[in-house]
Amino acid sequence: MISTPSDYGELIALNLPPLIDAIMSKAESTARFLQTSGDRAYCDDCLIMLMGFSGPDEAEQVTSGLGGTDGFLRELGECCLCHERKQTIRAR
Repeated sequence: MISTPSDYGELIALNLPPLIDAIMSKAESTARFLQTSGDRAYCDDCLIMLMGFSGPDEAEQVTSGLGGTDGFLRELGECCLCHERKQTIRAR
């Protein structure tokens, strides 16, 4: 359990900051969700509700990161849930 500032320093020294671990877990679960969603595209606002992101900044960070990989497409399109035309992400 991390309880003191020196513990945080040790994690940072090991290149394992807790925030990065949390974001990676969200990215991995979001990737799995999108891969099982067929060709359905989701906007960040709907993914906030579906994936439990803390807010728009975290959602944008995760979806932008995934959108920069070969397995996902981030583009202007219609969200399959809210049907609004905005930036979306889907699996390729």
